[in-house]
Amino acid sequence: MRFLTVISALLTAAILPSQADACRLNVGGSKCVVAGPPAPEYQSRIIRMREAQPRGAPIPRGTILPRNKYNILLMADYYGLPAVEDGWVYIEVERNVYRVDFLTYEVLEMVTDQTAANW
Repeated sequence: MRFLTVISALLTAAILPSQADACRLNVGGSKCVVAGPPAPEYQSRIIRMREAQPRGAPIPRGTILPRNKYNILLMADYYGLPAVEDGWVYIEVERNVYRVDFLTYEVLEMVTDQTAANW
């Protein structure tokens, strides 16, 4: 059993990169810095614009939306949502996405939390 512990420790040490290998541009006297999220001034314009527009308050289930006021999302798979089926569509209301019955425009559920990061 002790032999297996030693072997697994050696294999783990061999597989994991050393500190010097983790920093590819390691020059004498320099430090390796791990990048985090970009600073606000270096974020893309799209992300800054999206964050500047607040999301609206959630619309309760059963609410009837007015026709021709909100956008229907046509490429659901691009936004990470399941395909549209059985007479309902996705509609965007104040940066929130809802599953809505196409005939009545009744809100079935809010699905904003199911969208991909590009939403």
